[in-house]
Amino acid sequence: GLGDVYKRQDLVRKEFPNATFTKVKLDSDDGLYEYELKFYTPELRGEMKFNPENGALMEKELKYQVR
Repeated sequence: GLGDVYKRQDLVRKEFPNATFTKVKLDSDDGLYEYELKFYTPELRGEMKFNPENGALMEKELKYQVR
């Protein structure tokens, strides 16, 4: 449910307190569900995917803004 989504956002914010979310959705990939969160901060853009069953982090991708 939505509570789960907020829990995931909290997990991202623990690591990136100033994250702004651009996408938060429950996605189906090859029949497997996952929460997909895309976000950005002044320093980087990131994407994290969580297992909706147990909340485990499945994938994390960070792209740093190089100035």
